[in-house]
Amino acid sequence: MTPTPALPMWLEVLKAVAPLIAALLAAGVGAWVAHKFGTIQAGIARQQAETARAAAATAKNKLKLDLFDRRLAIYEASIQTLASTILRDEKAEEADWAFRKKLEVAQWLFDKSVFDFLHKELWTALVRYREAQSEHQGAIDPQTRKDAREAWKAARQALHALEPRLNEVFAPYLRQEG
Repeated sequence: MTPTPALPMWLEVLKAVAPLIAALLAAGVGAWVAHKFGTIQAGIARQQAETARAAAATAKNKLKLDLFDRRLAIYEASIQTLASTILRDEKAEEADWAFRKKLEVAQWLFDKSVFDFLHKELWTALVRYREAQSEHQGAIDPQTRKDAREAWKAARQALHALEPRLNEVFAPYLRQEG
């Protein structure tokens, strides 16, 4: 057997520390990769959070718009009810029942004061108007017809006197915020 030549000292030292250097290099690369991925993940998380905030703001705005649309429909039905006093027969009845249907929903979309106005004042005035209208149309003798006409006229004036109050009651609910 031939003896192996001895390696220079610096090569022997390098051979001894090579695994340590390799381990340190691998650990350094691993730490750098972990840091890089962590930074990327943090950026993704920030983007997701921003997207979630934007989605929440969009949902809130959509809810406001939907509520506004539903309230506006009730307001329009109320205005249509006032306009229906010039109508007769099925068109008037259609407008009245459209308002009545919206009135059922109003209690969930407005506070008590608005619902009470719509139900206790506007609907009651409309019913009185329709009753007076019916009495006038059914009256046979001239004096009864004259009295019914006056009652009908008074009911119509009372109903139309509610229009400014209608706008006043609805105004806070029909403003869109910027």
